[in-house]
Amino acid sequence: MADEKSGDRKQLTDLASQGIQPLAMTISRDGSKFAVSVRDGDVFRIKTGRSDFESFVEVATSKGQIENICFHPNGNSVFYSASIDGTLQIFRADGQG
Repeated sequence: MADEKSGDRKQLTDLASQGIQPLAMTISRDGSKFAVSVRDGDVFRIKTGRSDFESFVEVATSKGQIENICFHPNGNSVFYSASIDGTLQIFRADGQG
């Protein structure tokens, strides 16, 4: 997040220090929640939470790589795209993370 007047940035997450390497990530419209996709073996997972990854809640899994994620305007659900049988599809996952 950058301060519009000064141009200074503020880091909101420190996932690397927790050993997390997200494939995709997004932030809710109100800025209170993050969603990340991570690979766990041969399964891809979407987790949502506030700032500490350990407290994130899993809201979706996929055997196909999760390409993109975004929050639904309700701030709880996420939309994501994943490949199923070689074709990219769109999904919605409801969560309270």
